[in-house]
Amino acid sequence: QLQPIMAAPLAGKDPATGTPWVFFGTGLYLDTLDLENMQVQSWYGIKDAGSVSGRSQLVERKILDEAQIGSFIGRVIEKPVNGDMTNKKGWFIDLVSPINGVEGERMVVPNRFQGVALIGTTRIPEAENPCKPSGKGWVMAIDPFTGARLPQTFFDATLDGEFTEADMLPSNGESAPVSGLFMDNSPNNPIFVEDVMQVGLDDGTTKTVKTSGSAVQATRMSWRELVN
Repeated sequence: QLQPIMAAPLAGKDPATGTPWVFFGTGLYLDTLDLENMQVQSWYGIKDAGSVSGRSQLVERKILDEAQIGSFIGRVIEKPVNGDMTNKKGWFIDLVSPINGVEGERMVVPNRFQGVALIGTTRIPEAENPCKPSGKGWVMAIDPFTGARLPQTFFDATLDGEFTEADMLPSNGESAPVSGLFMDNSPNNPIFVEDVMQVGLDDGTTKTVKTSGSAVQATRMSWRELVN
């Protein structure tokens, strides 16, 4: 089934190979019918090098676990396997909770980079009027060029100012970096002030979370052309 794209794709270049990529999520959030739509939506990263004929040419990354961590619920995305991107044209993640199943989760705002992390924000509507939005959602951080979790923890989920094993979740017999934090009110795209992430929610409140600079060492991956 075709998936609608509402937000503009983000373009970036893999600093290791020089290959351009585009990143985007799918889903609509425009009218009342969209609030009731439970079609599975996805997050994509695709090499901008020729056409893609189907998802069989992409690596699927799964959301493995969701569990309480500090004052948040954390989400773990699977890690990469050596060579699994060979001859593939990108990756995708279906936005389906391993605990709650299909919830109508969608991505309707653009992705952004923070260092070498790809940041994506999702929404799960719980409203009858799209002009008065409410609901919940996730703020996620992954490796842009594998679609997998970052090798180190990105979020200070325990809000203790440190990045330790307490900020990780057990998954498949190991401690895994958290790839997303759940927001109990619909999140907007976060802003970053140095290593601090601030997420404005639709109820007017703000969540503030420290992020790990060591997990997101800065490098240029995107650009904007200015023409006079």
